[in-house]
Amino acid sequence: MLMKRKFHFTRMLLVIVTLLSMSSCVRDDLTAESQSEKNSKNMSAKFASRSFWKEDNIYINKVQQVFLKVANLEHVRTQYGELNWDYAMTFGNFNETYALVPIIKDNKVVLLMEAVRTGHKVFFYEKDNKDLIKFFNLAMYSNVTKYDEVIETKGDVLSKTPAFVCTTRWLTIGCFDNETDCVPYTTSVTNCEYQGGSGIPPKTFDPIGMDGGGDGNNGYEYPEIPELIEPCVKLRSKFTTDLKFKSKVVAIDKDEVFAYDHEMGFAAAYPPANTNITETQYQPMENSVDTHNVTLPDGDQYFGFIHSHNNLSQGGHPVKIFSPADLATFLTSCVANADAHGSIDDAYAMVITSGGNYVLQFTGASSGLGIGPNTIKFWKAWYGREVKAIQNEDGSCDQGDVEKVFLRFLKEKVQIDGVELYKVDKITGKSSKLGLNSTNVVVPTPCP
Repeated sequence: MLMKRKFHFTRMLLVIVTLLSMSSCVRDDLTAESQSEKNSKNMSAKFASRSFWKEDNIYINKVQQVFLKVANLEHVRTQYGELNWDYAMTFGNFNETYALVPIIKDNKVVLLMEAVRTGHKVFFYEKDNKDLIKFFNLAMYSNVTKYDEVIETKGDVLSKTPAFVCTTRWLTIGCFDNETDCVPYTTSVTNCEYQGGSGIPPKTFDPIGMDGGGDGNNGYEYPEIPELIEPCVKLRSKFTTDLKFKSKVVAIDKDEVFAYDHEMGFAAAYPPANTNITETQYQPMENSVDTHNVTLPDGDQYFGFIHSHNNLSQGGHPVKIFSPADLATFLTSCVANADAHGSIDDAYAMVITSGGNYVLQFTGASSGLGIGPNTIKFWKAWYGREVKAIQNEDGSCDQGDVEKVFLRFLKEKVQIDGVELYKVDKITGKSSKLGLNSTNVVVPTPCP
């Protein structure tokens, strides 16, 4: 009887052990599944910045959308690690062009993904920079008590055009409450982005899991910059479908025209009312008396103009871009006329010079565009001083400096939202919007 009880007890113990073992296996499976789900959520969770500094959150969000659209997350996790979008940094760039995203393994940053936009394409690269990786680790996992940032430009000694935009960021690392032998310290890192230069690109980051990174070498389609779409469409249509416009540009963009002692131009007008005419009308602009400058003809039907700046005014060294008077005419006449008789985004002004061709377009509101003679006088005085400051010894100006002065003029003195400057390639007709970054470096954004 005792032996029988012992047997039953032993069998019961075996059953209990088996059940516990099965429970343990199930628990391990659930734990593994939970961790996998957590990893997937971390990889694809909607971006919410936790950076100490101001970042280009619009760009980071768009880059994440592009990445998640094409990525094989299991491949990325196996090959690289987990992307932590919340700590992505753009290092002083706010023109939707650049970001670094930390990649995590075993609760530490092991690599960075560099996202670089060129035109309507975004490219992903590996960034295995030990100093930057260490800095991201400190920013994410240390007791940060203070932080700072300085943005500067670094250029070639022989060139006036800055070659690099460098951002230096500082962190002061303090002690956690349970640390007894900790000494606070300050560390920094500098990240430089080359402005529009060439060179050997870094290793492609492959989000797909194919040789060569899938389409990585050719980039991935980037969601359009909203404010760039319509002006780019307008410009492209002028150069592709408006044959009269193209013929006027060809008539002006000639060496012999730049040698004239006066400007040459054409004014674009809406077709006459109550007629069967539907095409834009182009009328020659007249020279103002004793000024050698062209002006719009009388009438409120003119919404745009094309004109030249020659090579003989101002002592042989003219400013080869728009003048303050050109801008005033564009705003007070072209924009106002377009708003009254068509669409405000029809308005444009084009200047053709031997140094480059430029177009002004407007995406703002029609209110508040009244510009009096005192304002124009103030604009001319400021503009004249700034142009004189960039002149070379012979009185000429580098075209990059001319573009910067005009963009600063729009930003610092005009201060009218929606005035946009585009540069048009003389050969291809392709356009790029010109803007200034946070350190007043001219940054072109090609139209798609």
